[in-house]
Amino acid sequence: MSPLEKTDVGATRSASSGQARRVAPTGRGRLWLALMPWVILAAAFVLRAMESGIRGNFGLFFHPLDQEFGWSRGSVSLAMSIGMITWALVLPFGGRLCDRYGPRRVMAGGIVLAVVALIGASTASRLWHLYFWWGIVDGVAWGLGATVGSVTLLARWFTRNRGLAMSISISGVSAGSMVLVPIGAALLTMTDWRGVFRALALMIVLVTVPVLLFVVRDRPPAQARQEDPGGRIHAQGERVSLRQAFGRGPYRLIALVYVACGVVGMALPVHLIPYAIDRGLSPLAAARAMSVFSAMSIAGVVAFGALSDRIGRKHLLALGYVFRLVGILILVAARGEAMLLAGALFLGIGFNTPGGLIPALVADVYGAVSVGLLTGTLSTMHQIAGALGVWSAGYLFDATGSYALPFLAMAALSVVSGAGALFIQEKAKASVPVAASGGASR
Repeated sequence: MSPLEKTDVGATRSASSGQARRVAPTGRGRLWLALMPWVILAAAFVLRAMESGIRGNFGLFFHPLDQEFGWSRGSVSLAMSIGMITWALVLPFGGRLCDRYGPRRVMAGGIVLAVVALIGASTASRLWHLYFWWGIVDGVAWGLGATVGSVTLLARWFTRNRGLAMSISISGVSAGSMVLVPIGAALLTMTDWRGVFRALALMIVLVTVPVLLFVVRDRPPAQARQEDPGGRIHAQGERVSLRQAFGRGPYRLIALVYVACGVVGMALPVHLIPYAIDRGLSPLAAARAMSVFSAMSIAGVVAFGALSDRIGRKHLLALGYVFRLVGILILVAARGEAMLLAGALFLGIGFNTPGGLIPALVADVYGAVSVGLLTGTLSTMHQIAGALGVWSAGYLFDATGSYALPFLAMAALSVVSGAGALFIQEKAKASVPVAASGGASR
């Protein structure tokens, strides 16, 4: 029995004997309460890393599918596009389910579907099989998975360090791709593409199932919510519908900022390597620019998230868009590898900042009860805008023979996002409930 469970038992016995006073946690119980939020954060990081890393392996299958079936790159890419659209459409429903039934159950359902989808995709012999298993079934799995589930989970467990927690969680997206894609590539040298799909399914089971079963808990236990040495009991807030959110508070402005952000956020990573090669870099040098971008995106989002818990969210959110803007302008003016690396560095620092700060901001303003629905809806708009951004950047390149116009359009949208962020009316810091030193909701 854990120290926390012993404390709960003691409190129950006291209540049954007619004593009204609460029993304070023991020293070990307090330590357990302090550590548990960070254990939950580690679990959320792993779940997001697994989700993004598995998804990132899709690029490995283009050449094997072409060699075996003669499927064109565009035809295979459509499976990913269908998956992204399905994912975007399911996110609000996944968020609503997380709010109602708890993120643990919903993410478990997403994991089951992801395993089924990967095994199903390994049996594909026609294009529509790939579209169904990867595009539809796996797209639904993403919508129910860690994208919105981890946000809901961390909003319930963190108040004092909410920005840091959300930011560390979103950094798992980059970390997952950096770790799992090389593993997938190594597997492809040992087996065929069907074997890689099955190996990825097994990897999900071996890593995520124990995390969900033995680590993840939907909310802090009763003792953590009752005992509050600071005298401030954390309020989860009232349930907020989408109509109410769009009707009051800063939700509409946050949505505008996030839509403009999505166009840039999806298009730049896709087109950065071909742009670098067009500017005269070798594929290896272009890959170095992408590595700098990825590494700085992890460092930037964690640093900004930690600072946001101390000085507020919106100004740091705006600063993140300034770093994006500077990075884009350096890329446009770049004439060699040094400038391209500098542009990738600035771009990376601010790139993932919105993914950490916007969910924390929504939870601050509207409470943790409806954060799944509200952030899921924002993610849907972000994803759809991103899909448009990826396509439009390619279209403008084909029409003009240059990335200058799409990159300048992305710079303008970064200005829109940064300026809009400054006008967000975030809840005053003093009114945000403060947790105990461990950071858990109390």
